[in-house]
Amino acid sequence: MGRKGFTLIELLIVIIIIGILAAVGIPVLRGYVDDARYSEADAALGAILTAQRVYHARHNVYTNVAANLKRDGGFNPAEASSRFFNVAGVAYNAAGQGANATFDATISGNNGANDPMNGKTAKIEQDGDLFHNGVQVN
Repeated sequence: MGRKGFTLIELLIVIIIIGILAAVGIPVLRGYVDDARYSEADAALGAILTAQRVYHARHNVYTNVAANLKRDGGFNPAEASSRFFNVAGVAYNAAGQGANATFDATISGNNGANDPMNGKTAKIEQDGDLFHNGVQVN
């Protein structure tokens, strides 16, 4: 008499293997998704870096004022749409003049309670170094 189908043990083994693969794969996938979301912030920070360099070339200092970047650097944070980061609420930290001038810009994750990037930050410094949550990424 020929038997067709699977035994309960065979089905349990397959379910256990799928569970192990999911347990390993989901955190890896989550990291890729976060990296993709950070790329949005990196693009906005790159535009800010360019605007700050233009501003510095004209005034020999960096600026802490977003309106100055709009007027002299061609970057308007209010027009830089971002789904995961609050580009309009960039925190600027500029100091010094001439060759000693420094600046950094930090973008925070949107403040929605269900936003996956809530509480995360992306930062760029005047030399182009990028940081995600305080960890340098380039």
